[in-house]
Amino acid sequence: MGKTKNLVFKFFDTIFSGYNKQGRRPVYMDFPYVLYEYKNNDGLVSFQYSDDVEVLQFDNGSYYTVKNMFGLKDDELVDICKDYVSIKFRIPTILDTHFATHNLQ
Repeated sequence: MGKTKNLVFKFFDTIFSGYNKQGRRPVYMDFPYVLYEYKNNDGLVSFQYSDDVEVLQFDNGSYYTVKNMFGLKDDELVDICKDYVSIKFRIPTILDTHFATHNLQ
């Protein structure tokens, strides 16, 4: 799966160009928890990670586009998405979190 993973990473880098890591603490979150988002200047979010409930939410449009384009099974794509986000956020514990797709746009 090394070649497929590299292709998916390159595809994500292409569609998420201009996005940056941002962190914020919504009103419902207690200290020291943070909601991390990968967001562009227009406010579009590609994925977010809450270290409070340890859930990684990926935009369902991007997720299903990659799934159908590369013909990947859900468990394979979830692992690739977790790897990608853990690299972008520099948080290795994301690999052990729950995964969900959601309409983040």
